[in-house]
Amino acid sequence: FNPNGEIAGVVTKIHLTPEEAGFVNAGSLEKWRPIQTGWGKLAVMICADCWYPELYSQSLQYGATHYAVPAMVSPNTAWSSPWRGYKPKASTPADIPPELVGQISEAEAWERFGLVGRLKNIRHAGGVISQFQGAFLDLTATGESQVIL
Repeated sequence: FNPNGEIAGVVTKIHLTPEEAGFVNAGSLEKWRPIQTGWGKLAVMICADCWYPELYSQSLQYGATHYAVPAMVSPNTAWSSPWRGYKPKASTPADIPPELVGQISEAEAWERFGLVGRLKNIRHAGGVISQFQGAFLDLTATGESQVIL
């Protein structure tokens, strides 16, 4: 919300997991935009969206200076387990080597290919990943929240 209490912007997830595709529709990259805030434009990428280079290209095109990623890694043992990769494999971002599936941990995959790794190539950008912790309904989650300055 903006200072007047109005909705500042609507964010949709573009890259759904197979589990999410059963109950929600994907947003479109063409309609995705950073949100104007009092301290700059904020690019909000929901969970796995932060792994896809095209969102960073578009965020820069529209002047984003800050990034926020709400995320959930499930189950609660996944963070320290071998990275399971993308399902279906066709949805894996093109610049991620498929041979790393099972060879690095979920935590390392997030570090290399999520917001932290992607922002290394963007000057003057900062961001935060807020990982859900605990249990909700029948889901358990883990992960480490990160701040990038």
